[in-house]
Amino acid sequence: MMTIRALAFTGACATLYVCGLSSPVGAQSTTTPKPKELSEASVVNEVQTIKQADLLRLSKPYEVVGTTRFDGWFIVADKVVFKSGSQLIFSHQALQNRRNFFVVTKELVSEDANAPGLITYEQPANDTASAKPGQGPTGPHGAYDGQSGQQGGSGETGAVGPKGYSAPSITITVLSVPGSGPALDLRGGTGGEGGQGQRGGDGGVGAKGSPASQSMFDCKAGGGRGGNGGSGGTGGAGGQGGPGGDGGSVTIIAPAELLPSLTQKFRVLVAGGQGGRGGAPGPGGNSGPGGPGGQEAKPYCGGGPGGSPGAPGAGGSPGASGPPGTEGDFFVGAISQDLFAQIYK
Repeated sequence: MMTIRALAFTGACATLYVCGLSSPVGAQSTTTPKPKELSEASVVNEVQTIKQADLLRLSKPYEVVGTTRFDGWFIVADKVVFKSGSQLIFSHQALQNRRNFFVVTKELVSEDANAPGLITYEQPANDTASAKPGQGPTGPHGAYDGQSGQQGGSGETGAVGPKGYSAPSITITVLSVPGSGPALDLRGGTGGEGGQGQRGGDGGVGAKGSPASQSMFDCKAGGGRGGNGGSGGTGGAGGQGGPGGDGGSVTIIAPAELLPSLTQKFRVLVAGGQGGRGGAPGPGGNSGPGGPGGQEAKPYCGGGPGGSPGAPGAGGSPGASGPPGTEGDFFVGAISQDLFAQIYK
């Protein structure tokens, strides 16, 4: 199952949601970062990269309607149109083949300013680290008559969760954006949940009580009390959540006069993903049983009482949340009509 990020637009404002949940994603930045301006040489390099890829142009406008999963890695068309609330999603299949995508068009149009559409990517569902197998060491058993067993060892800390999926990069080369542009959501994925901590070790077994001792005429000493069982060991702490995935990179290349308005026309989201949840605590170890009472000596001496079982081990502590991923980049660069013509055949 894939997790798809989505933007729900209400009026002129955009509130970010993760598909399937009703609450906003509050830990990630929902504002467009200040773009970094590419030098002329960098723009030429971008153009050469696109030119060398020899991208094929569509013979008619490309329309994004509803939720459009796209398995390719480039779109070249005279016009790219986003219908109201539509989503262009670069699929997991596309991501398996490439990590950088291109849109080259003379005109990019969002038909509904209140729901201008979205460009994003598909990412796998979060994984959870496996629980720590086994358990802590068993406590030492009572070594001599009447000695209590010792506490079991603590369980090991759970495994760190897997890193969240890192977003790809996209380059949009366009000559005209007459109104609002679609939002570009290339935020990193949330880190995976940490693994459960290991179970604590079992308490040691109490030793048997000392045997009774009698003479020919009476009891010298009754059977001794058995040793108490050891307490169970403390469960291991949950593993730390995985780090969030890194944010992607958005590059928009357009005529110089269009650049100042790009942060208003496009909503660019390249925040690093949230860290994963900490793992569950490991359970405490089992209590050690008390030792049996000392053996009786008939006819004068009775046997001793058995020892008490130890206390169950306490559970470990929950794991800490993972760190956020690294924020991505937003670049803009100026392109002339002549330079655009080199890649738009």
